[in-house]
Amino acid sequence: MDPVIIPAAVTLKTETHHDLVLTPLLALMRSRWGRGQVIFQQNAVSAHTSRSTQAHLLQELSPEGFWTKDMWLPSSPDLTPLDSAVWGALDPVVRATESTSRQHLVDKIQSRVE
Repeated sequence: MDPVIIPAAVTLKTETHHDLVLTPLLALMRSRWGRGQVIFQQNAVSAHTSRSTQAHLLQELSPEGFWTKDMWLPSSPDLTPLDSAVWGALDPVVRATESTSRQHLVDKIQSRVE
């Protein structure tokens, strides 16, 4: 899955999160692993903890496959290694040269992910 780049004029609220992130991610997960074959956990961003997001994920994933916000630790070490691994790969590319615009930064990120 390519990185999801939120347009500059868009605020990531629950509806935007559903449309731009969750829908394609859930489709990818179903196509690769089917239903109930993964554990899905998010951090505590408000778009992740909203009632509609929690209900949507509980419906889309099995109760065993989705950890509700009540199961999360505030600074979950389960999420940190992935964040560190992804940023560890992107950081040298992003910092190698100064970004001259938002699009320049997006292009550098996308070139590393490819």
